Amino acid sequence: MLTVSVIFIGGTYEAALDGQPEWPPHPGRVFNALVAQAEPESNDQDALLWLENQPPPVVLATEAKGSSLEAYVPTNAVDAAKDTHQSYLGRRALPRAWHRSHPERAEIMLAWEAADPAPEVVSGLARLCRRVPYLGRVSSPVVMTVGVNPPDSEGFLRWEHPGDRSIRLRVPQPNTLAALRQAYDTGQPARSVDRWVAYGQPVVVTPEDPAVSDGPWPELLTFGFPPGHYLDGRQAARVAIAWRKAVLSTLGPLHSPEELALLHGHHDGAARQCAFFALPDVGHPHADGQLRGLALALSVDLPATVRRSLLTVLGMDLDAPRLDGFFVPGLSGATLPLAHGLLDGRQVVDPDRWTGGAGQTRWSSVLPVVLDRYPHRRETAEEHLIAACRLAGFPEPLEVDVQSGSAVEGALRLRQGDLRRRPSEPARPALHCRLAFAEPVRGPMLLGHLRHVGLGLMLPSGAS
Repeated sequence: MLTVSVIFIGGTYEAALDGQPEWPPHPGRVFNALVAQAEPESNDQDALLWLENQPPPVVLATEAKGSSLEAYVPTNAVDAAKDTHQSYLGRRALPRAWHRSHPERAEIMLAWEAADPAPEVVSGLARLCRRVPYLGRVSSPVVMTVGVNPPDSEGFLRWEHPGDRSIRLRVPQPNTLAALRQAYDTGQPARSVDRWVAYGQPVVVTPEDPAVSDGPWPELLTFGFPPGHYLDGRQAARVAIAWRKAVLSTLGPLHSPEELALLHGHHDGAARQCAFFALPDVGHPHADGQLRGLALALSVDLPATVRRSLLTVLGMDLDAPRLDGFFVPGLSGATLPLAHGLLDGRQVVDPDRWTGGAGQTRWSSVLPVVLDRYPHRRETAEEHLIAACRLAGFPEPLEVDVQSGSAVEGALRLRQGDLRRRPSEPARPALHCRLAFAEPVRGPMLLGHLRHVGLGLMLPSGAS
């Protein structure tokens, strides 16, 4: 057991996330504060290396109310052409907001409940905690301490990974310490380094509840088109290819082709490839099947350096330039803008809609599953679909119901030309299906040929 207690001396915590007060504080932010106080090449290094290799901790905190202070402040940049400030020559005033959380109890605790740290690790972390002056902004002074006994959690709420997956928090991961120091040396923000994972209130599991089988893509990023923008749902693969090309064009100057292999697909097959796909509006009575957003399923094998760059250009770092749009040749007349995050609450861009939340046993195809070849006389389509599940990294389904069309409301019927990357490719058989598994499976689920550009997209049968 290892616990880190953070007491907010002023009773408030000032930090923001996506323009809102951040609560509870992210474990990644606490780790970054410890790194900021560490001396490179000292004994502090061993304690931090131990900590970054631990699983995401339990977060204990009370409820908190948020508040914001807004004001106009002069910019630091001097530009005579934009001289609008009366007191600071060559500058102008821009709006700025300071977001603050007011917890019921001005303390949080991070608990690594299964950890068994060596005494030198505990003493090293305690030494670092004593040096941390604040968490978040400098206006949030703190006192941090380390313990090895179970904390007194009475009156606290418990957030754990993955819990009910209601929120996402930043946490450290292996090599975070080295990445933070590299980011500091190159002038990059620390927020581009941490890993985002699902957190939430504990999920009560009874002995009768079945285990959950995780799919091959543990992390899903979704992006919505602004309201009023959409694309033809039959062009899902074409849109996904353009979306992938836009991301690779942005990352190309930063990484070698070998580092980007799990994004562009030219690799030896030993690792799991990322999947780019479009998000159609389906599964409810008024669905029209049109594309309202995009998604990127990240491979667990993606190099940490590429992942950091990817999260930066896709908007996880609010202060860095990011990919705000992309162009689909011959389909959209101009650059199509991307809205980052669940800005308007649309279900189509809710990650849980496509992952099944805590897992689902029944899934239905939204876009056709394209088979690698036509079945032989002694083969069945059901056998091909079972093989497609195994190849994609999912368990074998108990039931396979092959269909000529999608059972999901609003799903469009695609033409043969919509099932190819280019016109010169040979025609392949495509079909729809409904699958039932023995245990809940967590998505996103994509099956068959061209699954890495969105064909064979499945939706949990319970989603609406």
